[in-house]
Amino acid sequence: MVFSPAMPALLRRPGSWIILYVALLHTLWALVFMIEPISWHITANAGLMVILETVVIAPTCLLLGGVLYTCSSLAALTLLFTPRQRVWIWCLVPQQFLLVTAAFGALEASWQGVYADGVVHAPLFIVADQLPIILLAALHTLAVLRYWKE
Repeated sequence: MVFSPAMPALLRRPGSWIILYVALLHTLWALVFMIEPISWHITANAGLMVILETVVIAPTCLLLGGVLYTCSSLAALTLLFTPRQRVWIWCLVPQQFLLVTAAFGALEASWQGVYADGVVHAPLFIVADQLPIILLAALHTLAVLRYWKE
């Protein structure tokens, strides 16, 4: 891939765009969850809410918002480290966990034909709707592996 010389060095690394995109997505989700708690019923985060509800007794929407903010901040920090500094991998692990959990939640909803909020649709309809988060988890995994090899 050819990068413009005017582009910041942080964004010239392989995979940095996907990492930044996911960090922005998690930040926006956190903001939405904190403003409108009912929005945590989105299929991508339903699995995370189940995990948080079984582990912690707290207002889970605020907790999930805090987790998402923290993970997105840590992931954005990876762009400040050089690939030779292996400390960055620990900053990407929480984001990768969130994405894989969201992708499995989307796959489960597709398999069952029911969204997290109980709306029933044809499984292929849900696959088509949830495909972006599933692909994003796969692309993020590839970006992390590519980043690791550099």
